[in-house]
Amino acid sequence: MAIGSANDNKIVLELQVGGQGGGLSENDRQLLNDFKENTENILKKTESDDILLANGETLSREELKGDKGDTGERGQRGERGLQGEQGIQGVDGKSAYHIWLDIGNQGSEQDFLNWLQGEGLTEEEKQQLIKKGATKDILLEDGTTITKEELLSNDIDIQPSDYEVRVFENKIQFKLKTTNTWTDLPTQPENPSGKTLSARIHNKFIQFKFDDEGKWLPLYLVEDLAYELRFASLHIQWKLRSEASHLWKNILYNYNVRELDHQVLTAKIEGETIKIKLQSEGDDKWRDLLLGHSYNFNIRFLENHIEWKSNDPNSQWYKFPLNPDASKNGKTYVAKLNQNKIEIRETSGVSFEVLPLVFSENFNIQIKDQRLEWKELTEDDLKWKWIPFRSENYHTKDTLDCRIHFGVIQYKFPLQEQWSDLIPLKDLIKVEQKVISEKDIVGDTLNYLRALTTVQDNVLLRAGLYKVNPVSSYGISLLSNSKFHLENGATIKVNPCTLPTFYLFNLRKVNNVEISGGQLIGDKEEHLYHNSIDDNRYRREEHIHGINIDECRDIKIFDMKIDKFIGDCIQIPYAENIYCRNLHLVGSRMENLGLRHGKNFIFENCNLDFASPDSKSKFTNLGYGVDIEPHLAIKGKGLENIKFLNCTFKHNKGFMPVGAMISLYGLKRQGATTPEPANVTISFINPVFEGCGLVAASANDLANGFLYIENATFIETQWFGLLFRDNVSANFKTYVKGARFIDCGTDVASASGYYSQFIAPISFWVNSNEYQKGEVELNRGTRNIFMSDIEIINTDKGKFRQFAIQNYVTTNSTNTKLNDLQNVEITNLKVVGYEKIFHNQTGQMIDPTFKITYSNETQVTEIINDFIVTKDTNNHVFNVTSASNVTFKEDIHSSNIEYYAKNSSQGEVKLKFETPTDIEGLAYGIQEFALARGKRIKMRKIDTNRWEYLEGTA
Repeated sequence: MAIGSANDNKIVLELQVGGQGGGLSENDRQLLNDFKENTENILKKTESDDILLANGETLSREELKGDKGDTGERGQRGERGLQGEQGIQGVDGKSAYHIWLDIGNQGSEQDFLNWLQGEGLTEEEKQQLIKKGATKDILLEDGTTITKEELLSNDIDIQPSDYEVRVFENKIQFKLKTTNTWTDLPTQPENPSGKTLSARIHNKFIQFKFDDEGKWLPLYLVEDLAYELRFASLHIQWKLRSEASHLWKNILYNYNVRELDHQVLTAKIEGETIKIKLQSEGDDKWRDLLLGHSYNFNIRFLENHIEWKSNDPNSQWYKFPLNPDASKNGKTYVAKLNQNKIEIRETSGVSFEVLPLVFSENFNIQIKDQRLEWKELTEDDLKWKWIPFRSENYHTKDTLDCRIHFGVIQYKFPLQEQWSDLIPLKDLIKVEQKVISEKDIVGDTLNYLRALTTVQDNVLLRAGLYKVNPVSSYGISLLSNSKFHLENGATIKVNPCTLPTFYLFNLRKVNNVEISGGQLIGDKEEHLYHNSIDDNRYRREEHIHGINIDECRDIKIFDMKIDKFIGDCIQIPYAENIYCRNLHLVGSRMENLGLRHGKNFIFENCNLDFASPDSKSKFTNLGYGVDIEPHLAIKGKGLENIKFLNCTFKHNKGFMPVGAMISLYGLKRQGATTPEPANVTISFINPVFEGCGLVAASANDLANGFLYIENATFIETQWFGLLFRDNVSANFKTYVKGARFIDCGTDVASASGYYSQFIAPISFWVNSNEYQKGEVELNRGTRNIFMSDIEIINTDKGKFRQFAIQNYVTTNSTNTKLNDLQNVEITNLKVVGYEKIFHNQTGQMIDPTFKITYSNETQVTEIINDFIVTKDTNNHVFNVTSASNVTFKEDIHSSNIEYYAKNSSQGEVKLKFETPTDIEGLAYGIQEFALARGKRIKMRKIDTNRWEYLEGTA
């Protein structure tokens, strides 16, 4: 675009558009027509010699002089033409007045301003003004603004003629012309000297001036009057004035903004309460500190001070800003919070009494999100100490001030001086798809997105980094029937915080929601822990989650990476019909995926990798790829039809290297009055476990259902591939069809203590630990597991070679495990590279229904000398490579275990029995028989002195 000749006091422009033959494309023509239709009378002059800008400032005639011109913009692309060339570097700009003179006009600067007010500029002149370096938003006659980047912004059709304004008792009021009700403007001009005001509507702005100054200033956009705001039920609410009274909509929750957070306050004791005020406030501003309620802890009285600690026996005592009661010295009490008071009772008592508070001096208090700390006035910042506090009850009595200021909703607490931006009104107008980029964010990113998603049900977040600052548990909520899509390259990052709980996306009681694309990142390695690094129990309970899905239906999440959360990447307390595809859930501290209750979940082509403790913590957390853990079966809520299709679980390790944990202990908690049976049905199809294994624990009869695993691969797992832990339910069955265990046991040295009992590619383990008595059916062994087509291979990468399968059972005088391995079958088993196949490590009597059958490809370490088999069934597969005898002792118990002998020696091998024995289908009343070179035999013991020939070449 270039300047042409002057004609009739207009700037004639020559449009140079990329493309052969010049001219305008259809797109260019449409753009130009739209521009002509929607812009008129730029730079209308006000009563002063200043030009009014959209931000409320004025532009003097001297300031009209432009700065150095900008680099020319690339020409627009024609429909068929080539790309336009880069414009040349602009020269020093002239003022708009000198440009006016250059094109053939004559007159003073006042004449120029009069000319602007008279006819207005053509579209070409507007473009020329932009090209010549206008650097601020300039207010147009119709109330819109113009910039280099944007020509128009006029979303709401509100005419100034619809309203009237007046000054009443030095307040500016407005009303619709169709009503008789005058309303104070939410925004009033500051007038500390009490001057007389005047008001008018001009250029879609309500303007004001002080009568003795004569300068009109903008106060309010007329469009803003179309909205109403109020504070109700701890929310800011909004609606259009034209909407009915039941259509108020929430856009901000009070707990998200607390005016006293992150400030050092002055505190004092008065009566039974702690009083607080800002350090700058006078004594008329003291108010009660609300401590919350129901938080139980302990208080002890010492000679010169009082201390408190949590109920956890390992937690530390903290000094309290209270003087002790001498009559209570040396005693410990149970305490609880009751709003602004503390109540105590003796440990053996029943009733609580209010604790009188006495402290002779003022002190400091600070509220850090959901934590309350105190120190004496003379102490430095290293001396902050905790006070018991339940933040969800804090500030429930506060109300927010809210207003609309130049098209933006703002809020503040009454004690605050500064207003904070929340969201532009234009973003509350629902559109088919709301596209947001970094430059569109107004105010705090989290509050903006939370406000946006209360209205918009289809949001596209452009590429960029969006950092959020959590100040309460709840993050971004979505509407039912909504979509939230992150463009490739869009990342939402949780800044370091001290919160014990936060959900970046919090889906609760919504249906038909999609979240897709981009990346969510937590604060795992930066988290400012609410609890002491040594307080393991409570430190473990700090959870910052990526996505929380509770009481929802029909939720889809796909094509996302969710990374580094100290809680779960995704947590699902209860939901139905969940579909997740192409998710990379990685690096969580607790578990990458946490499932509690629900039905119809599908996870397809998902990676759940590298869950692990954070590097700063002294506490080893769960670190599971997925934790499937239904708790008390309230109303029969189990986990039904949960499917993992083509998912990988790599290198997850916390307490144990576990890719998937199926833990059903919680269905039967000790002391539960009415636990109910729960249906649990889970399938893994084509899973890959690398560096970590799968744990299945159906610990009680409340679990009804099955675990189905098909075509699984366990490769180079650190401890075990498949661990059945307290798998004793009579009503829960496990089916494994086709599984390969390759080089399991790469880091067995890291399994210390009782963890060492788990080591094997396949491990059956039942314990009698006291803490589990309320959750495990006692006096039972492992049961109801059916496995077929299993390969267990050691290629020398696996350091553990002692046995492929182990059984470990602990008992005591009151807890004996009966019917161990009842209804457990392993058929067509191939083992290569292990010294033994099955190892009954604790010598427990095995149920006769236990069954193992072998593939002919099975190989074990050769037997060199005469070998005696005993009832512990440690050895029942023999590959004899040198001529020797194998003796079967009388006390081998009857079972479905398949005994397999193969003669790979150069001579004859004798199989011997202690007494005459029948081998049905082969021989009767024999005590030995010869197994010729190259021959093999499979048989099982069915009764005293009776065996059954199964197959072979003997």
